[in-house]
Amino acid sequence: MLKICARLGLSSEEMARLGALWGKSAEKGGGSMSLLLCHMLDTAAVAEFMFDHFLAPATRDMLDRVSGGRGRRFFAWVCGMHDCGKATPAFQRKVQCRGRGSGRCRSWVAGWIGDG
Repeated sequence: MLKICARLGLSSEEMARLGALWGKSAEKGGGSMSLLLCHMLDTAAVAEFMFDHFLAPATRDMLDRVSGGRGRRFFAWVCGMHDCGKATPAFQRKVQCRGRGSGRCRSWVAGWIGDG
């Protein structure tokens, strides 16, 4: 994840904030909390695989048409962004951040939502 953030030109503060956002609780994430950014990147990667191996040619053609020839990239982006609403204060306060970095998570989210 650090390599991706670096390639995107994100500052260390921005990377820390992205690392504080959770996407799946431990209960729903197989026993450990999953970061939102990791979940979104995983979903985009699965979408690329689906585009290449499972989407009907007519569907791929339609996605290419509506995206100026970038159907695969567009499909991956749409799928990857499906949970962007989880980066909101309302969602982030649903569960206490636990585990590694939990103090940072709680303090940043609390400041973001006005509880700190």
